[in-house]
Amino acid sequence: DPKDKDRFNLELFRYGIVTGFEARLKRKDGSPFWVSIISAARLGAGDFELVNFFADITRRKEEEIKGEAGKLEVG
Repeated sequence: DPKDKDRFNLELFRYGIVTGFEARLKRKDGSPFWVSIISAARLGAGDFELVNFFADITRRKEEEIKGEAGKLEVG
């Protein structure tokens, strides 16, 4: 989602670090998956570098979505 990318970039620019940023991405085969991202900008060799860590949170997000859908059906 372009809005997610904009939010991520803005937070990274403002603070130099982003933690716990959740985004839905696509694998090479086109299938979607969810990640939690930690990213930090640092100055190296005269230029900025990014250090990124990604954790696959697909299972948790799918459970959250199912739970939210269940609440809507009951409510």
